[in-house]
Amino acid sequence: VDPRTWYPEDRRAMRAMLQIPDNARVAVCHCRIDIHRKGIDILLDAWRELVRREPGMDLRLHLIGDGQDRGRLQDELDRAPVKGLRWFDKFNQDRADMRRHLSAADLHVQASRHEGFAVAPLEAMACGLPTVLSRAPGASDLLNNGEDSGGLLVPIGEPQALANAVLALLTDDARRARAAVNAQRCVASAAGIRAVGEQLVEFLSSEPRAARA
Repeated sequence: VDPRTWYPEDRRAMRAMLQIPDNARVAVCHCRIDIHRKGIDILLDAWRELVRREPGMDLRLHLIGDGQDRGRLQDELDRAPVKGLRWFDKFNQDRADMRRHLSAADLHVQASRHEGFAVAPLEAMACGLPTVLSRAPGASDLLNNGEDSGGLLVPIGEPQALANAVLALLTDDARRARAAVNAQRCVASAAGIRAVGEQLVEFLSSEPRAARA
């Protein structure tokens, strides 16, 4: 994760640019639109539960991405609209624009059933966002120490647990701020360019000579 690309920008300025009120509580998920693998169905069910529980809060979910299931997702949203959802239907390769979206949010959330190397949460964490992740392989590794690593883990496939975790952070400013600081520190120490370079040097130095030959 390159800190020259992924870093927090001024939240108020980014919100003004994206026309988001200061008092809104915003969760962001940027991912490929693969409904099963990325758990988008779980995320939508969790968000429906959130807005049902807190009708007086301005709760917003920004979903950013495109993929093979975009037609299915659009059909689902036409059939059962999700209050507070704003879907940016595009594969966003503009890192500066993506950084603006992340900087404007309060937290990152992803409900994947399967992951490889979970890049999107790392980008969000580097931009100063705590994250709520399912315990999918490849995602749960990022939060080995829970909130000390920058977020919360929930069981796979449980919208209620996801809603509880997201709401816990969205409604507790101090807790969310601590998790945000931990998230940035975790990324810098484990996935920053310098940290990864040092890990690679250490790995290559410890490899037996016979294996290197």
